[in-house]
Amino acid sequence: MVTNKIILSIIIPIFNHKNEVGVMIDSIRNNTFNEWELLAIDDGSDEETLRLVSTYMDIDHRIKLIKRVRLPKGAPTCRNIGIENSSGKYIVFFDSDDFITPECLFTRVQQMELNPAMDFMVFPSGLFVNNTFYATANKNCYGYKIAGNDIKEFARRTLPFIVWNNIYKKESIVRNKLYWEEGLLSLQDADYNIQAITKGLKYKYASEMPDYGYRIYTKDSISKKINTIKHYKSHELYLTNTYRHIQAKYGHKYDHAIFEGLLLLYNSINSGKGNDNYLAQIFSNVLNRFSPIYGAIFNKIICISKALEKVFPSKRARQLSMLGFLLVRQIREIRRIKKIDRILIRHKLFKCDQEL
Repeated sequence: MVTNKIILSIIIPIFNHKNEVGVMIDSIRNNTFNEWELLAIDDGSDEETLRLVSTYMDIDHRIKLIKRVRLPKGAPTCRNIGIENSSGKYIVFFDSDDFITPECLFTRVQQMELNPAMDFMVFPSGLFVNNTFYATANKNCYGYKIAGNDIKEFARRTLPFIVWNNIYKKESIVRNKLYWEEGLLSLQDADYNIQAITKGLKYKYASEMPDYGYRIYTKDSISKKINTIKHYKSHELYLTNTYRHIQAKYGHKYDHAIFEGLLLLYNSINSGKGNDNYLAQIFSNVLNRFSPIYGAIFNKIICISKALEKVFPSKRARQLSMLGFLLVRQIREIRRIKKIDRILIRHKLFKCDQEL
């Protein structure tokens, strides 16, 4: 039953991908919880996508289309506009091309009501592949309590959770001025979550089955477009913010972890090729500002890589210069997936016991 009462605000930036947007909206409307509003913030979509959202608005008054009328373009600006226009006690930030299970909204609101001391809560996610939801262990699954130190994992870019794993109290967002960094073209979720933790927001993990399906596909995804000059500048802003937020609260305790995250980012951007001198200089400048010791180490790694290029192809030279880091990273990722798998097995066994 549709209601006029709004408890939960769902904020979703919209930019094209009409079919995927329709799947997400349908999954929201199929939820058992009804006291929500969907704020679809248009970031300059094509007419087909806008007509689709308008069609949903005609049949469901809880859906609202809000056009971004200020710069910069991008999901962070849209999400901030969503916060400003939201009416709910709670807020979730979803992506327009994903999927939620029918119990997602009810479970999240219920858990927040049961845990009034929390500013936000974290829920596990699965995958959405070929329009099918899978509660499975995968490197793209998040929101499981498997790390002992979340800020360390965020610094390393071994992300414990993404923003769509979470439900927030709106009052906590406003009181702590927890707004999206509008200068970022990517890495926005990690920046937001690092802010939340360093600002002292209280949170806990929910012991539930996965309720959010992260869509695996896409030829137009942001991850495919992170090697432009504009994105390099965005990465510089992300790293600068990360150092500022974490060092302001913890001093230099997590400098090594941030350095690990920087190396991961550097290798991800240069995947399939050797070193990028322009990017290396940007990263070196950030390190020298906030952690000169690791700046010197990074510069040494780049020098070793360039020396190895005299013997090996440039890609292999880059990998060999950071081999120890890459191997440790791979081992950690394998262990993380195994831990998620064990958690899911326990959940499934518990559910079976309840049904007997």
